[in-house]
Amino acid sequence: MVPSVTKKSRSGKRISGVVAIAAGNWHDLALKAEGTVWAWGLNSAGQLGNGANSNSYIPIQLNELSGVTAIAASGSHSLALKADSTVWAWGDNTNGQLGTGTVTDRLSRIQVAFLNGVAAVAAGSTHSMAVKEDGTVWAWGYNYYGQIGDNTTSNKLTPVQVNGLTGVTAIAARNFHSLALKADPAPLSPVLGVAPVTVAPTPGGVLGSKPLLGTLKIDNDRGTIIYALARVGETSPIGVKGVLANLEFRAKSGATGTAKIDLTKVGLTNENFEEIMGVKYEGAAVVFP
Repeated sequence: MVPSVTKKSRSGKRISGVVAIAAGNWHDLALKAEGTVWAWGLNSAGQLGNGANSNSYIPIQLNELSGVTAIAASGSHSLALKADSTVWAWGDNTNGQLGTGTVTDRLSRIQVAFLNGVAAVAAGSTHSMAVKEDGTVWAWGYNYYGQIGDNTTSNKLTPVQVNGLTGVTAIAARNFHSLALKADPAPLSPVLGVAPVTVAPTPGGVLGSKPLLGTLKIDNDRGTIIYALARVGETSPIGVKGVLANLEFRAKSGATGTAKIDLTKVGLTNENFEEIMGVKYEGAAVVFP
């Protein structure tokens, strides 16, 4: 059952079917399951979004706004995220927190400039934030304390990307600061099941001071791992002893790194993959050249 909030007006009327609420300093918002937005309270800067600046003691619908999936409010401005991943804003714009490229207050909704593919929004008292579906964070508005996160303290009238921040799943904003929650990096080892694995000889190659015998590339739903095999021991009846040194891995999340794994057999097969890599692999046998 979807939770809802019922707001009783002075006249006894109620709104129902509410799935989300947000509170500014002196105004409130409610989002109904049908995608409409309702507002009430102080309206000195147009934060109710009804095209006027008169206060309302009862919830009033923003007639020009539909298809909304999330809302945010703080200070004297409001934000709405639509199902098409665009962001809309209204109310106080003294510091550019509406993201329109101006500092003009808006009595009705206006689309935030240069912003699409948005997954969530947040509102500080005088700045705004959005996290995109690709995990990047964007912010605009008041920036005296660096709350925009672009390594400056100048206000931003349109959205700018927060420097060096990816893989974000949630955001929050307050008066003069911002927060972001990052997803834990997924394990980069091969997953259970069949994953494409290719081995390429590398004649004349060198890994450190050792001859490079070949490379191993593993692709799966988490990204790509590229390994190199270098000989470190003498040939024995069971084959070449070596070290599987991780030259590069890059996950789809953007994570990168290095690692090293001992290799005591000629190649990776169904039988020894789990022993060597620490994870079960059910695929075609792979043998190094």
